[in-house]
Amino acid sequence: MDRARGQIGEAVRSGGYGGTRRSRRSAARRRDTRARHGGGRRDGRRRPARGQGADAQRGLGARAWRADRPPVSVRPPLPCLHAVTDERIARRPDLSAVAAELAAGGGAAIAFHARGRGLSGLEHYELAVRLTDRPTVQLFVNDRLDIALACGATGVQLGAGSVDPGDARRLEPRWWIGRSVHDLAEATAARNAGADYLLLGPVFRTATHPGREPLDPGTVSAVVALGLPVIAIGGVTPGRAMELKAAGVHGVAAIRALWDADDPARAARRLLQELDA
Repeated sequence: MDRARGQIGEAVRSGGYGGTRRSRRSAARRRDTRARHGGGRRDGRRRPARGQGADAQRGLGARAWRADRPPVSVRPPLPCLHAVTDERIARRPDLSAVAAELAAGGGAAIAFHARGRGLSGLEHYELAVRLTDRPTVQLFVNDRLDIALACGATGVQLGAGSVDPGDARRLEPRWWIGRSVHDLAEATAARNAGADYLLLGPVFRTATHPGREPLDPGTVSAVVALGLPVIAIGGVTPGRAMELKAAGVHGVAAIRALWDADDPARAARRLLQELDA
């Protein structure tokens, strides 16, 4: 190693590997000639040193422009409580008031999901905008990546018929990208496709999907074992979150248990307390 370093040092001092004394003397004469004639330019002005020409000036301008941009944000932790909307909730006149109560009870641990399969594009966008009024609450948008980009959402929730997680990540690498799954096979496929987390359900019987059987505890445990954060949904109410936490889920999601609660702030706090127990 020392011998190799010595050879490299000698090559640098001698003008490069394979250089001859004659070629080195010729190079020295050319340098002297350029120095006497103004660096080789006909107008007598020196050539700009490397890194000081027009390209470098453009580079300085680019660096100055980048310095004026806001710093790149870091993706926040995945919330453990998710308040999901539907068409009925999206059109409620008291939506903003209930959202404020949920934000007061959940703080930074709660996320709002702007969801509504029957909503028009404009309705979906307006829903997302209304849910961004709470600075402590993270916004997730279901399926509509254009709306998620327009509203600066923290993440997107992709249904079975939506785009692949990898395609969504090319639009915004900082998103939390979730996939809705209903069994182990779908969960495995979502993990292999690059999802960041899984929305798994229904874990209990739910009025939202009355004809669907709830998942058995063994399936929930098998999906958790895949290694991605799991958000359990479907029939989740205060009193049930602790059971799901014991099964290893990262968090829970709910529609009616949060948006239709008599005391939304209290419902959010209770679910979070069960998840922290």
